[in-house]
Amino acid sequence: MIRRLDIGVVAKVLSDVLRGYTGQRLLTACLVFASALLAAWVLGPALYGQVFLVMFIAKLLLLGNLGSISGYMHSFYDAKKTPLSSDAFVLSYGLHLLSFSAVAIALGFFIDKVYFLGAICFSLLLPFFLVEPVLRVKRMFYISLLPDWALNLSLLMGLFYYYLYGSPDSDFEGFISPFLFALGFFSFSFLLWINWRWGLVRRLALARPMFSYVDLVKIGLPLFAGTAAFSLFLFVDRFFLERYHSAESLGIYMLAFQLATGATLILTSLNFTAGVDYGELIKKNKPFGVFVARRSRQALFVSAVSMLLLLIGVFVLQQYFFQEYHGLTLSTLFLGVGLCGFYTAGSITPVAFYLNKQKVLMVAMFVVVIFAVSGNLYVVSSGLDYIWISALSGFWLSCYSFFAIQYVFRLDNSRVISL
Repeated sequence: MIRRLDIGVVAKVLSDVLRGYTGQRLLTACLVFASALLAAWVLGPALYGQVFLVMFIAKLLLLGNLGSISGYMHSFYDAKKTPLSSDAFVLSYGLHLLSFSAVAIALGFFIDKVYFLGAICFSLLLPFFLVEPVLRVKRMFYISLLPDWALNLSLLMGLFYYYLYGSPDSDFEGFISPFLFALGFFSFSFLLWINWRWGLVRRLALARPMFSYVDLVKIGLPLFAGTAAFSLFLFVDRFFLERYHSAESLGIYMLAFQLATGATLILTSLNFTAGVDYGELIKKNKPFGVFVARRSRQALFVSAVSMLLLLIGVFVLQQYFFQEYHGLTLSTLFLGVGLCGFYTAGSITPVAFYLNKQKVLMVAMFVVVIFAVSGNLYVVSSGLDYIWISALSGFWLSCYSFFAIQYVFRLDNSRVISL
């Protein structure tokens, strides 16, 4: 018989987990999974691919920060430097992203409607992006999840409208209008809340732009370049699928990627906090070799469990709910293996950044981008099925992951203790 005390202890542990970042990440994963599956069921492969490509572009454009986020974090944890003014950073960062979003919208207008709408979504997410770096170093990690909540809640509202008023002949434009309206509402509501909570408008009005903002970009550029290369790697597949393959192929790939990404949310949440944890160890001048070893083992275990659950889940989904998404299970398997490997490596690669040895990993990621482009060109020229794109992407990511893990454990022996 279970004692009441035992139940209370379990309840307290569960409550602590849900209040923590891992629990918040799990709730976000539930929302992402639910909205992705519902969208796949309601929209069908062709329309699904377009909608999720817009959402992908909206988050991809955060690359416009050019490394200022990483530079801010690096400088914040540098004990030799004067503490940074958060207000001045937010003002400078805001002017930076506003200018970038204006350019992205203009370019998107002339390129294609999907890219234009993605830039519009990015501009609507700016309030969330602006305050995230300064709140991250205060360990308010939940702010980083809010863009996903805004996008996916907007998606659900758009799906509700489409389900009620749409038809089999409804086009992309008929769905996107309520989606953008909902996203604008959530963005404006967050802006009001952040102003009420911290007086953002008043503080920015009293702040002055940072003269050292460009220096932050220079500091964060090596880490940013690696992140940018990874994002470009993900964009390559979508570009070729959207341009040279069927709309259905893009939709199936996007759903497979959503499922694979959702399965790695626990792993990415651990990685997100790892950057701050490593920074604090550096600031206190403590060795972190044991911490690196423990993180890598933890990441490997989480990856294995995530892949098992992912394979079972996607098999059931395709077998009983998404028969029209041909090749979904295989595509998810290939992408899931690659992403789990990449994020396992990502659990320890922040070490290279803090030791100023990130350039090797950056170059390696750009080499992977070149392989991705070459692989897509080969698939198109040979007339191969789209599933080869997923297979090659998973393979390239696995190769990079193996190299990155080996590289980190061979860094400065005074800092890193090999397993």
